[in-house]
Amino acid sequence: MDQRQLFKVLADDTRWSLFQILNYSNRGWSVQELADEVCLHPNSVRPHLDQMRDSGLVILEPHHTGQPGRPRHRFRANPQAIMSVWPEAPLGTLAGILAELAD
Repeated sequence: MDQRQLFKVLADDTRWSLFQILNYSNRGWSVQELADEVCLHPNSVRPHLDQMRDSGLVILEPHHTGQPGRPRHRFRANPQAIMSVWPEAPLGTLAGILAELAD
């Protein structure tokens, strides 16, 4: 996806908030965690995450809990897509990680 299309995806306030959370985090987030963070129901957040995943902004990864059944999914920012949208993102991500470690 080209840069203009990525900006269109990020033009929505909710997707922008989700993008910022994922970009400045050093871990994967569940739908429920993201929904809690942006004060929305998980069913409202899922379509935003799906659109971000389809555009390549986020990566969906399985999170195995050791329990039977399907693994839960976690969302992470896709570094390659972020570099095309926000070239200084690695410094921002590093700053976010360091700030979390300092707490």
